[in-house]
Amino acid sequence: MTERELKPRPFCGKQPYVAEEINPDDWWYVTCQTPGCILPCAGGHTSIESAIAKWNSRTTPDRDSIIEECAKVCEEHAKTSYLTEAVTCARKIRALKTDPNGEKG
Repeated sequence: MTERELKPRPFCGKQPYVAEEINPDDWWYVTCQTPGCILPCAGGHTSIESAIAKWNSRTTPDRDSIIEECAKVCEEHAKTSYLTEAVTCARKIRALKTDPNGEKG
Protein backbone atom coordinates (compact mmCIF):
# COMPACT_ATOMS: atom_id res chain seq x y z
CA MET A 1 0.00 0.00 0.00
CA THR A 2 1.47 3.35 -0.99
CA GLU A 3 1.13 6.51 1.09
CA ARG A 4 -1.89 7.61 -0.95
CA GLU A 5 -3.77 4.29 -1.04
CA LEU A 6 -6.88 3.92 1.10
CA LYS A 7 -8.17 0.83 2.85
CA PRO A 8 -11.53 -0.29 1.41
CA ARG A 9 -14.76 0.63 3.16
CA PRO A 10 -15.40 -1.71 6.11
CA PHE A 11 -19.09 -2.32 5.33
CA CYS A 12 -19.73 -1.94 1.61
CA GLY A 13 -16.22 -3.07 0.61
CA LYS A 14 -15.98 -0.35 -2.03
CA GLN A 15 -12.99 1.90 -2.54
CA PRO A 16 -13.35 5.30 -0.82
CA TYR A 17 -11.72 8.46 -2.07
CA VAL A 18 -10.26 11.63 -0.59
CA ALA A 19 -12.07 14.89 -1.25
CA GLU A 20 -11.44 18.49 -0.35
CA GLU A 21 -14.15 20.61 1.21
CA ILE A 22 -13.88 24.18 0.06
CA ASN A 23 -14.15 26.32 3.15
CA PRO A 24 -11.86 28.75 4.95
CA ASP A 25 -9.82 25.85 6.34
CA ASP A 26 -9.68 23.69 3.16
CA TRP A 27 -10.47 20.44 4.98
CA TRP A 28 -9.67 17.06 3.51
CA TYR A 29 -11.84 14.03 4.21
CA VAL A 30 -12.43 10.43 3.11
CA THR A 31 -15.80 9.63 1.56
CA CYS A 32 -17.69 6.98 -0.41
CA GLN A 33 -20.00 7.27 -3.44
CA THR A 34 -21.96 4.07 -2.74
CA PRO A 35 -25.66 5.02 -2.30
CA GLY A 36 -26.82 4.46 1.27
CA CYS A 37 -23.32 3.75 2.53
CA ILE A 38 -22.75 5.20 5.98
CA LEU A 39 -19.20 6.44 6.23
CA PRO A 40 -17.54 6.97 9.59
CA CYS A 41 -16.17 10.47 9.24
CA ALA A 42 -12.47 10.75 8.60
CA GLY A 43 -12.65 14.43 7.90
CA GLY A 44 -11.62 17.84 9.01
CA HIS A 45 -7.95 17.31 8.19
CA THR A 46 -5.74 20.13 7.00
CA SER A 47 -3.79 17.90 4.62
CA ILE A 48 -4.55 15.00 2.31
CA GLU A 49 -1.80 12.99 4.02
CA SER A 50 -3.43 13.47 7.43
CA ALA A 51 -6.86 12.36 6.15
CA ILE A 52 -5.38 9.22 4.55
CA ALA A 53 -3.30 8.37 7.62
CA LYS A 54 -6.34 8.68 9.91
CA TRP A 55 -8.53 6.56 7.60
CA ASN A 56 -5.94 3.81 7.22
CA SER A 57 -5.17 3.67 10.95
CA ARG A 58 -8.73 2.73 11.92
CA THR A 59 -9.47 -0.73 13.16
CA THR A 60 -11.72 -2.79 10.95
CA PRO A 61 -14.50 -4.39 12.98
CA ASP A 62 -15.09 -8.09 12.57
CA ARG A 63 -18.01 -8.14 10.14
CA ASP A 64 -19.32 -11.56 11.15
CA SER A 65 -19.34 -10.57 14.85
CA ILE A 66 -21.35 -7.44 14.08
CA ILE A 67 -23.83 -9.43 11.99
CA GLU A 68 -24.21 -11.98 14.79
CA GLU A 69 -24.90 -9.24 17.35
CA CYS A 70 -27.60 -7.77 15.09
CA ALA A 71 -29.23 -11.19 14.70
CA LYS A 72 -29.21 -11.68 18.48
CA VAL A 73 -31.11 -8.41 18.93
CA CYS A 74 -33.86 -9.78 16.66
CA GLU A 75 -33.97 -13.08 18.54
CA GLU A 76 -34.25 -11.32 21.90
CA HIS A 77 -37.09 -9.23 20.53
CA ALA A 78 -38.82 -12.41 19.35
CA LYS A 79 -38.59 -13.94 22.85
CA THR A 80 -40.47 -11.06 24.44
CA SER A 81 -42.94 -10.26 21.69
CA TYR A 82 -43.59 -13.66 20.08
CA LEU A 83 -43.03 -12.25 16.62
CA THR A 84 -42.03 -14.76 13.98
CA GLU A 85 -40.91 -11.85 11.83
CA ALA A 86 -38.07 -11.19 14.29
CA VAL A 87 -36.85 -14.78 13.91
CA THR A 88 -37.03 -14.44 10.13
CA CYS A 89 -35.13 -11.17 10.41
CA ALA A 90 -32.37 -12.86 12.46
CA ARG A 91 -32.06 -15.63 9.86
CA LYS A 92 -31.78 -13.10 7.03
CA ILE A 93 -29.19 -11.08 8.92
CA ARG A 94 -27.06 -14.20 9.46
CA ALA A 95 -27.29 -14.97 5.74
CA LEU A 96 -25.29 -11.78 5.15
CA LYS A 97 -22.23 -13.51 6.61
CA THR A 98 -21.84 -15.51 3.40
CA ASP A 99 -21.80 -12.49 1.10
CA PRO A 100 -20.26 -9.18 2.24
CA ASN A 101 -22.18 -7.24 -0.42
CA GLY A 102 -25.53 -8.84 0.34
CA GLU A 103 -25.78 -10.14 -3.21
CA LYS A 104 -26.76 -13.67 -4.10
CA GLY A 105 -24.28 -15.37 -6.40
